[in-house]
Amino acid sequence: MPKKYSWERLSDDEILNLKFSDLELSIEGSRVEPLIDQLYKELKRKRLNFSPEVYIAEDWFSFDGVPGIAIPFFVVNNRLAKIQKKLLLDAEGYNIKECMKLLRHET
Repeated sequence: MPKKYSWERLSDDEILNLKFSDLELSIEGSRVEPLIDQLYKELKRKRLNFSPEVYIAEDWFSFDGVPGIAIPFFVVNNRLAKIQKKLLLDAEGYNIKECMKLLRHET
């Protein structure tokens, strides 16, 4: 069951006025946590001793020289994805298949 946040009861405009840190997002308990687990299992099956740290950020990217993946905040939460789609017409990586593709790419 995806984690629930108190701000999810707010209007879209009220959410948009929050600071990023006020969202207190977490990968743990999110819809993306099982996908990250799947990525780690795939790496292990390929005998790659590598489990990149995954961070919540504003967009998809990998840190230069750091074994980590940044995933967009809207990927971890349905409500934020709906707002993202409403404003920008897309929420890249929200779809499970696309999310796995991007996780693999960033890895």
